[in-house]
Amino acid sequence: MPKVYLLDVCKHIINLQSEINGERASTGAFNVDTGTLLCDCRDYCMFKVLDLLGTKTKTDLKAVILELNECESLCNSKGDKMHAVFFFTLSQMLALKHEVQTLPGEAITRKDFEDSWRKTRRELGI
Repeated sequence: MPKVYLLDVCKHIINLQSEINGERASTGAFNVDTGTLLCDCRDYCMFKVLDLLGTKTKTDLKAVILELNECESLCNSKGDKMHAVFFFTLSQMLALKHEVQTLPGEAITRKDFEDSWRKTRRELGI
């Protein structure tokens, strides 16, 4: 699959979703071709992450995670909360799968998580 910068794809996702929202608001329907473009852009992002989830090498993972985080921020700044969550989820799956720490003190291994989760459950009484 040809490499495309995720932030470029993200900008199209935001614009296409906005176009679809506008069409739905005014006519109650939307252009199917616009919907296909949006789905293809999202699918590109998902397949890129799926390919990286299955890889054994950690080369460029941090860069892709940072790109996904940039996409999340851009979506938030444009009011596209749905796609902000989409990009957040993709970045978190990659970071957790490959144990790439993105924040200081972040629990990224399964054992770290289980230890932290035990404390959280106690604190919350669950």
